[in-house]
Amino acid sequence: MATKIALTKLLESVGRGIDQHNKAARFGENPFTDIIGYHIYGELNLTLRLTAAETTEDAQRLLRILQEYTIIGEACATESQASLLEMQGERIHFLLPRSDVTADSITEVLRFSSAFMNAVYSRIGKTAGKEFQGFKMSVDHGRAILISSGVQANGSIVSLGPAANVPAKEMKRNGAAGCLRIKESHYQILSTGVGGRGWKNVNLRDTSAEIKTFLAEDMNERFLRRSDDFAMSINNQPEVLLEGSEYVKKFAGGFVNRAIKVRGFALRADLDGFSREVEEAFRKGETGIATLVTRFIKIMQYPEQFRAKIGKTIDLPFAGDCATVIVLPGDAGYADSREYLPVKAGGEWHSQRDGTDAGKQRWAENMGKAKWAIGIAGGDDVEGSDGYIVVAPIVGKNRDFLVAAGWSVGRSLDGQEADGLAGGDTAIPDVDYEALASTHRVHFEELNTIFWISRNLRAPSLKAVGSSVLATSAPVFVPHISEPVPQPRPYSE
Repeated sequence: MATKIALTKLLESVGRGIDQHNKAARFGENPFTDIIGYHIYGELNLTLRLTAAETTEDAQRLLRILQEYTIIGEACATESQASLLEMQGERIHFLLPRSDVTADSITEVLRFSSAFMNAVYSRIGKTAGKEFQGFKMSVDHGRAILISSGVQANGSIVSLGPAANVPAKEMKRNGAAGCLRIKESHYQILSTGVGGRGWKNVNLRDTSAEIKTFLAEDMNERFLRRSDDFAMSINNQPEVLLEGSEYVKKFAGGFVNRAIKVRGFALRADLDGFSREVEEAFRKGETGIATLVTRFIKIMQYPEQFRAKIGKTIDLPFAGDCATVIVLPGDAGYADSREYLPVKAGGEWHSQRDGTDAGKQRWAENMGKAKWAIGIAGGDDVEGSDGYIVVAPIVGKNRDFLVAAGWSVGRSLDGQEADGLAGGDTAIPDVDYEALASTHRVHFEELNTIFWISRNLRAPSLKAVGSSVLATSAPVFVPHISEPVPQPRPYSE
């Protein structure tokens, strides 16, 4: 039987001061926790002025908000029996270990969620002012595999399992400000004991007698008081570098250890079909789980292999079986790279899985039948902050959390989650499709009013098409301009 690592050990493995030799692999062949409990998510809704900050002042304000958000999360987890697993920008993820769904445990979830929501509205609402558009939450119960990934400042706790994935999707699609989205079958245990099959939004800001029955004012007060104590113990407010280009030239790649503002493209990749691999592992028991963990640790090396082909990137921590990578344009500059880099990045990402090189078999064994579904976004000066993204390690009491914020980060996620997108597909927003050279637009078709989709974006075919078309194209001249307009860049540039 595989050895199960305590949750505290996993949290410690990504804590501050952990070096490269003390990451999750130090637990031997089974660096995971197999645990049952409530996965509780929360998500801030901030205006684009902050999430797509174009000035140093707004970028620093965003970081201060995320810093306070982290402090509140850690403080509330400390005051309860929950653990803060992840803070990924506007989204936060807690785990409350409980073996069964009972009236007592549901009441505990409601009390925690209500007190945390009130703390967010009280603290973040004041800090963000009119840029604060509300806060919503979601929860589900079940078994999940937790894996420690990376080191500071890109360490994270990856959660594999439906109970860890479904509530985040429910919250995004159907959640409402001030509400906790919860299964009807769970919530109705408190009253009738007979639950429905759907989900519902429970308004935790409601002052009605029904809600007050399950809440406790003393928890609200303790959460706020503990947040003040944590805030006093953390004096490090991240300063954002308006232009991160000089710093980016120096770093080796992967992650940053300071707050910077860069221009590039956000690539969000979901391993479509991997949830079925997780379910199958659960059915096989401990042996299946141990095999799955080994496979997924190798899968988390995927962004590193991608960087070796594409150039400099900033890799954010995995969110379940989803990866987010900031692709930097390099010497070509952001504006010129919009002609080809989204296509090149998508092709290279997919080709690691489906290419003809020696690595094909390795990735096939690790990923099984799952394939990546990806969204890539950059944006222009009209829509998308002209490619600007804020990346920063947010300081917590015991851990740091590497986050990225900007129009392209959210839009790439929207693309990856768009209806009609499946494993092997690539989605880009309309504004980025329009910026592509005509040579590369041929790979896409319209998905909806927002996104364009390519169903077979692969490196070898792109290189061949790009080279042959460009080789036969003549320079395009524009009247009154003495210099010829540059030809679209080939894929391989």
